Amino acid sequence: SSFPSKNTNNNNKVITVIHCWSAPRSRSTALLYSFEARGDDTIVLDEPLYREWLLHHEERGGFERPYKLALFQGNSDFDSVPNEKWSKEQAPFVDRLQECIHTLATNKGKGGVVFVKQMAKFDVVFDFHNNHTTDKIQNNDNNNVTIIHKHVLLIRDPMAVLLSWKRSAKVHGNAPSLEEVGILPLLNIYSKLDGNVIILDSDDLVANPERTLQKLCEIDLKIDYRETMLSWKAGPHACDGPWAKWWYTSVHESTGWANA
Repeated sequence: SSFPSKNTNNNNKVITVIHCWSAPRSRSTALLYSFEARGDDTIVLDEPLYREWLLHHEERGGFERPYKLALFQGNSDFDSVPNEKWSKEQAPFVDRLQECIHTLATNKGKGGVVFVKQMAKFDVVFDFHNNHTTDKIQNNDNNNVTIIHKHVLLIRDPMAVLLSWKRSAKVHGNAPSLEEVGILPLLNIYSKLDGNVIILDSDDLVANPERTLQKLCEIDLKIDYRETMLSWKAGPHACDGPWAKWWYTSVHESTGWANA
């Protein structure tokens, strides 16, 4: 879809959908929490394509994960993870995204932000043709709603990624593939989007979070920056995927970018 012409309707809403792509161990969950801290007009999704990606590879031998069966079936015997966490992952990504957009389109504000944490390896199950354009819909009040898709490549020194990945060997079997480590998929995403992406170095978020986030929001994403993005509560978050207890131990100990 083409960009809509400027609308003089004061009730025009803009919803910015941010697809944040990264290799694993690149502080992507910290960025998820940072956007979650923006407030009620921001909805975050934690790897909504994870289940589909695992299913995609099952007929090719699959990848080992201790929670794979639970993710496929939508329930588990893991007492520490509520079944509703697993069942929520049964819904297709497109449906979950549309639900977020509908929520923001029908709220009382001027729109909002949907932040989607995506692993770069999920590119094989992502519809690039229909999810990087600008769309225009009408909500129930006949107000125009503009939906803008933005793609961010969150990068980190590959050596740091590999060292961090090794520390999680018990979860993934310590057999990293080029796809799983994510460097080549990031290049593939860059190519599929003709370079129309925002490059964000996670080391900059740690070194100077305020300046980096302000630039990301105001210049790159064209959304307002909020100081609340600098910190978050320690411990599990409501937005966590059901696999959090296996992967998010260190980020659950953090309360902001200084120790992310």
